[in-house]
Amino acid sequence: MSSQCYVGIDLGTANSCVSYTEGDGSVKLLHVNDHMTMPSIVTFTDKGIFVGHDAMELKDVSGTWNTASHFKRVLGEDVVRIFNDKPYSPTDLSAILLKKLRMEFRKQTGFDVKDVVITIPGDYGDIEKHSTYNAARIAGFEDITLLSESSAAAISYGMSKGTDNDRLMIIYDLGGGTLDVSVVEMSNGRFRVLADESNKDLGGRDWDLQLATLIQRKVLDTRGMEGSDVMSDSEFRRLLLLEAERIKLELERRPRATGEIMLRGEVTTYSITREEFETSTKWLMDKSIDMIGYALRNSKHTMSDVNEIVLVGASSLMLQVPRNLREAFPSKDIIVYKPEFAISDGAALYAESKYGHKRIEVIPVMTKTYGILAGIDGVEKVCNVVFKNTNVPSDYTLTCRPKRDDQDCMDIKIYESISRSGEYFIDVTDGKLVKELSIPLTGKILRGRTKIPIRITVDKDGSVGFNMTCNNDVNSFSFVESIKMTDDEVTSSASKIEGII
Repeated sequence: MSSQCYVGIDLGTANSCVSYTEGDGSVKLLHVNDHMTMPSIVTFTDKGIFVGHDAMELKDVSGTWNTASHFKRVLGEDVVRIFNDKPYSPTDLSAILLKKLRMEFRKQTGFDVKDVVITIPGDYGDIEKHSTYNAARIAGFEDITLLSESSAAAISYGMSKGTDNDRLMIIYDLGGGTLDVSVVEMSNGRFRVLADESNKDLGGRDWDLQLATLIQRKVLDTRGMEGSDVMSDSEFRRLLLLEAERIKLELERRPRATGEIMLRGEVTTYSITREEFETSTKWLMDKSIDMIGYALRNSKHTMSDVNEIVLVGASSLMLQVPRNLREAFPSKDIIVYKPEFAISDGAALYAESKYGHKRIEVIPVMTKTYGILAGIDGVEKVCNVVFKNTNVPSDYTLTCRPKRDDQDCMDIKIYESISRSGEYFIDVTDGKLVKELSIPLTGKILRGRTKIPIRITVDKDGSVGFNMTCNNDVNSFSFVESIKMTDDEVTSSASKIEGII
């Protein structure tokens, strides 16, 4: 083992994995419990905290009341679950996954990782990004770099082609919980993200839920029951999801799968064809194909400019995915590339570059649109200032005016949305309020005449900052500082995740 390891972590909704290099560009994969990926599941018991495969086995036996999964979908939201009389946020649960992976890495390699690259979905705004950053700090990492999952996949695939092989790629990353579609340009080791479309509510889990609905309909029809008859049957719903996960894998191997499920003490047998499954999930495929079109248009390119569409993410292994994409884009090469490991491998290569030889550069785009609530013709609208898919770093200024003479403060509400370039005004309900500020005004203030510039800056990592100038007095605000946990908060959260088995 080398004295230096460069580590990349794919912190996934359904599964997580770790790749690393020892400085020679050769990527290795960490095995956890003899598996190449670790389920992103945490189970709490009176004996300690179980993570990954151990947690999954306990969940299958004891149910879901003491188990957390798919919490990445609500990362950054004000959601808390109680386990063993302690509150755990999605950030805390993510920290448990990261700490488990860090412990396993140290156990197997003897190397205590402090510097790490962690991948995140392309639709993460500042809140989700810094919630991930905070989780990594709680887990004991010190120098933390966040990298979009599609950028990581592009690095892994692009570097396999050689740094002198310029290309334009569409990265289609269908994971367990999210879909990211990015247009990425590679040139001489530089990876420029031209456009990104993301949906954290569209992933393999949604195919599972659709299949569970199909199974339920077949079972209830056989038993002569209605959906309302099992609405409150949590055990049946748990078994449904387990069956859906199993049947989905079975249908990848054969055109028909048979299963049985317990309902009210009686076993019911059912069968499902691959055609039925694919028909019921066609609308999910169509949504994903639409996202490719959106990303391509936002990149200012056409499909004729693209070298290939690269499929990564474990859910891209479903037979219908490459087949539907080939039907939609018959002129393009559809390449399934290291579905489960391309993202972690790319993160490790980027870690080697960032903390080592510096030969890879990633140029991202804005992942969200940010705007400020304003009165437009007597109606409150969000005035968008900086748009998603614009290059970073960026700098924009919006000039506001006070509503009355001698106004002593200005209330600013900052909204985040997925508005596209050109959508300058949107309804309040189409955005998400991410910050409210009340900033004092200084000097002589005249209604409608005093100019108050509000400047929005975006750094090279996509983090957003604001400053407002009134009569030469400047007030500044940074999302990073408002979200970042203090050292005491990190220590307090770290104490909650002790006892990982």
